[in-house]
Amino acid sequence: NPSSFDRILASRLGAAAVGALVDGEHDVMTALTGSHIERLPLVDVTERRRDTDLSYVDLIAELAR
Repeated sequence: NPSSFDRILASRLGAAAVGALVDGEHDVMTALTGSHIERLPLVDVTERRRDTDLSYVDLIAELAR
């Protein structure tokens, strides 16, 4: 179940996304950085490549047993 933090974060992100549209911004996403909501260009987000730590896959498999 979503916690109160999750619900408030979803509201903040949604409000920021609507704000971006009202301001005429397109091709951006909203993100939580520290304690601040910011708008990030989608091109910056999609061009950035991050390697996945495969140890998490093993951990998930172990926890699923």
